[in-house]
Amino acid sequence: MLSKEAQPSNSEAPRPQRVTKKHQIIALYLSGITAFEDLATMTGAQPSYIGAVLQQAGLIRGYFEGVSHLLHEALLGMRSVLFLAKS
Repeated sequence: MLSKEAQPSNSEAPRPQRVTKKHQIIALYLSGITAFEDLATMTGAQPSYIGAVLQQAGLIRGYFEGVSHLLHEALLGMRSVLFLAKS
């Protein structure tokens, strides 16, 4: 039979908390890694998710993805071309 010290106790030991991508992103950003490309590579997260997490945490403001910005500019350019064609 096992001695009292060797027997598992009925009280559960605290489980280590799972580190989420969100926690990783915030910790890395606070440690000085602010480039989204680096954060994406290190965490495996998409830049849009990184931007959303950092905005939600209050660490950045006004983030938008470059792709959506470029699309917006392209649509504005097309609108001006259409406007000039009608004139």
